[in-house]
Amino acid sequence: MASRVSSMANLPTVLVTGASGKTGQIVYKKLKERSDKFVAKGLVRTPQGKEEIGGEDDVFIGDIRDADSITPAIQGIDALVILTSAVPKMKPGFDPTKGGRPEFIFDDGQYPEQVDWIGQKNQIDAAKAAGVKHIVLVGSMGGTNPDHPLNKLGNGNILIWKRKAEQYLADSGTPYTIIRAGGLLDKEGGARELLVGKDDELLQTDTKTVPRADVAEVCIQALLFEEAKNKAFDLGSKPEGTSSPTNDFKALFSQRSVASSPSATKMMSVRAINGCFIIRTATTGCAPPVSLFRHRIQRLRSSHLREFSKSGLGFPLLRQNTGGGDAPSCSACIHSLVESVSQELESVSRRKRSRISVRASVKVKLTSYGEVVEDKLVNQELEAGLLLEFKKDPERVLLAVTHRPDGKKNWMVFDQNGVSSSIKPQQITYIVPGLYNFNHTELTDFLQRAQDNLDTQLLEFAWMELLEKNKPVTPEELAEIIYGRSDPLESYCAHFLLSKDEIYFSVLESKGSRSIYSPRRTEQVEELLRRQRVKEAEEREFEEFIQLLKSAKNAPSHTKPPKSSWLANDKVRENIDSLKAYAIDAWASIDQRKVAGVILKSMGLQKTAVSALNLLIDIGYFPVHVNLDLLKLNLPTDHSDAVVEAAEILLSESSDLDAARRIDLTHLKVYAIDVDEADELDDALSATRLQDGRIKIWIHVADPARYVTPGSKVDREARRRGTSVFLPTATYPMFPEKLAMEGMSLRQGETCNAVSVSVVLRSDGSIAEYSVENSIIRPTYMLTYESAAELLHMNLQEEVELRLLSEAAFLRSQWRHEQGAVDTTTLETRIKVVNPEDPEPLINLYVENQADPAMRLVFEMMILCGEVIATFGSQHNIPLPYRGQPQSNIDVSAFAHLPEGPVRSASIVKVMRAAEMNFRCPVRHGVLGIPGYVQFTSPIRRYMDLTAHYQIKAFLRGGDNFPFSAGELEGIAASVNMQNRVVRKLCNSGLRYWVIEFLRRQQKGKKYTALILRFVKDRIASLLLVEVGFQATAWVSEGKQVGDEVEVRVEEAHPRDDLILLKEVL
Repeated sequence: MASRVSSMANLPTVLVTGASGKTGQIVYKKLKERSDKFVAKGLVRTPQGKEEIGGEDDVFIGDIRDADSITPAIQGIDALVILTSAVPKMKPGFDPTKGGRPEFIFDDGQYPEQVDWIGQKNQIDAAKAAGVKHIVLVGSMGGTNPDHPLNKLGNGNILIWKRKAEQYLADSGTPYTIIRAGGLLDKEGGARELLVGKDDELLQTDTKTVPRADVAEVCIQALLFEEAKNKAFDLGSKPEGTSSPTNDFKALFSQRSVASSPSATKMMSVRAINGCFIIRTATTGCAPPVSLFRHRIQRLRSSHLREFSKSGLGFPLLRQNTGGGDAPSCSACIHSLVESVSQELESVSRRKRSRISVRASVKVKLTSYGEVVEDKLVNQELEAGLLLEFKKDPERVLLAVTHRPDGKKNWMVFDQNGVSSSIKPQQITYIVPGLYNFNHTELTDFLQRAQDNLDTQLLEFAWMELLEKNKPVTPEELAEIIYGRSDPLESYCAHFLLSKDEIYFSVLESKGSRSIYSPRRTEQVEELLRRQRVKEAEEREFEEFIQLLKSAKNAPSHTKPPKSSWLANDKVRENIDSLKAYAIDAWASIDQRKVAGVILKSMGLQKTAVSALNLLIDIGYFPVHVNLDLLKLNLPTDHSDAVVEAAEILLSESSDLDAARRIDLTHLKVYAIDVDEADELDDALSATRLQDGRIKIWIHVADPARYVTPGSKVDREARRRGTSVFLPTATYPMFPEKLAMEGMSLRQGETCNAVSVSVVLRSDGSIAEYSVENSIIRPTYMLTYESAAELLHMNLQEEVELRLLSEAAFLRSQWRHEQGAVDTTTLETRIKVVNPEDPEPLINLYVENQADPAMRLVFEMMILCGEVIATFGSQHNIPLPYRGQPQSNIDVSAFAHLPEGPVRSASIVKVMRAAEMNFRCPVRHGVLGIPGYVQFTSPIRRYMDLTAHYQIKAFLRGGDNFPFSAGELEGIAASVNMQNRVVRKLCNSGLRYWVIEFLRRQQKGKKYTALILRFVKDRIASLLLVEVGFQATAWVSEGKQVGDEVEVRVEEAHPRDDLILLKEVL
């Protein structure tokens, strides 16, 4: 056999015409996605259509009405999918407000006759000339009704022309599949049970619609199955959710018999009793010529008569006229033959009811051509004691014995598992012939004997014999060939082999539980065997992967494979990616989802996201505390090699355009105050007292615009990110780390470039003077908030500058509150996780009080800088991202009864209005109590701060040629702010996860002090746990009010489920 089967060299090339249409786009896209099975091409009418589907080189432009223009696209293809159609449009001038019905027209040259008839005929002719092996044509239901409303649209008779093209295709001699789709729905495919029908039967039901995506899938599946060839059928679907989605397309196509044309012709398939020969003919309603009668009658030779005699049919078929009487006429012979056959059949049927017969029920007929043939598709009537096979569910068939009727059509059966159930006739896939009054207790023995008899190699030998004769076969006939007899056991084995076979035979015709099979062509078998080998190799590879998963899952944590090992092999990586996508509900395709489902099932796990996540953790691919939100949001973490390379070039080669304009402030004592783990230091402070007693302050801000210019590669990446991401487990900087740390960031004891904002304050805290200049500074101290607070508390004489900064912060705070500023200070939690990959990493939790002197100092200086930049921008008409926030006429005195701090702040924040932005002029920031505000002090961390630097530095260089207009800034802010909201959500969820994990680890029963912030419902209150700065809800006892302290303990804490249950300690 190996010498007869050779592997296919190339993938089939498929051309989709009408590829820019709604359904055409889906077919083209699906084919592209299955590049392992097909080479996809597209044909569109216009360049615009080509652009709509990607504009690739495999998309041709042509007009189907011009045969020459489509020839280049059709040359060299193996299959053609026709999705072209005329499209009516509403007649101009229709006014729906005036009632009536709209009229429809077709554009000149775009009428159905030109598109659906001539255009499709041109495609069929070109395909036939090019040797195309299969044409799939998508039409429409409704063609049986000449008065269908679609025919009246624009007087185009569209369905009539479509049917004419279908008939032309059927008569062309090229293998075809004609799909008449119902009403098309723009819904997701793969979610419905698909139905095939004929003669518009589906139009009378609620299954007359079908999603475009499903039509597209059927087009592609038709290219894969021989069962789809030379068939025309209607296609509809059941409503979503009412039944299981269709996934067995072979079975779907097998529901329709092969038809020689899409017209309503009938096929007859009958066989002479006991199988002497098979003849098929199509009844066309017209009488065959007499010569053909003579030819058919002469074929009934004496050998055939002997065969009939052996069967016990003792009737004369045709007698030679040896006497002197007239020879019987042809019609008389045929009449005599029919009567004899009918009488003998009835007699044989009576005799065979009384004994076991292996043959299924048969029916003998005389064809219009004078042939005696047997109908092999006659189903045996059900009765008690029959042995049958039925479909339990889409994946299982079982053997069972009929017990008794259950209603008009259903039957109660005992199956091979000893279960009694009711089945429908359409569930029956085979009735074992020749067995009556079968005892269900013998099912196990029958199954075992059948199992011993099964040998798929026997099918190959039978296929070779039957292919040479081009002969179809029933299970019973196959049993005779491969086993030498057609007893019940052998017949069932033959049926089982045929029904499970996907290589050598295909279903030719089916009716109920009876099927006739046809040997596939050699080239089809070759291709199917090639696919089988590929599939078997994939299955072996998959099984190895499952064993690898099981091994890794059972291994101790310190011996599990490293994450890199799962990425070394492409197929393993694809499987892991499928599991990862399943775990975060972000699968890229239905196939990826199916792969993950099969993996989970093979591992004995439920098909859930949680199962996929736990499996990835168990094998060591994910750490126990993997950040799912980071994966779901798909935020960029590492910078690409190209961006890193561009950043390194900036560090080594870029020149300082502002070098000549920088003022030297290296004589100043400079304090940089931030959290202890800060990597990017954006800002620092200096202060001195002038001779007139006023305080002068410098806010020094890092100068990333010294390196980065708008529109450069590094700038574009920073804009895409929008902000640095600070998580408890990691920091993902907006700029590449080396550029941010070594070039842009302020570094202790080193000369650094900066933009310095100097401010002279009046005694009341208002701004007397200010300036904005490029500068050079040398940071003196890098302080944490804690160390800065300690220095302030110590009141050291040598740190007079720090005390001046504190004094200035106090003056500014007082002045802002006189302008209506609202105090919203609260507790803020910060967490740093050490070795987050460990199952039990170290969690460092810090609770920071925003009212702390050092935090207030930095807070006031940042607000002061923002006010100065807003004033500077307004004075010089510089477009900037100005921020404002209306106070909403907040009456702070209304909250005076609440304790100062987090409780009062939480209540005030609830009534505050959202911030506003303007890009042309400042907007009052009522909550801060200042006339305008621009965020300017974090240009390494926030992209909108960087845009303010770009604009200010452009002005300082001596001109008004700003990089961005107000409109451009607004557009940038829209995308950046959207990204910032995503990052903020990620940071909040990450912080919450680790706080809950921290609480989970604490001693059981530990008590926490909590402040009641507000009541959510009845006695359920929103609480702030003071020791951890964390908000949660809990029931509190009667008499407790907002602002009261309560003691609570943690009952349950599950970070992965975002669950924290608190209980008041009474």
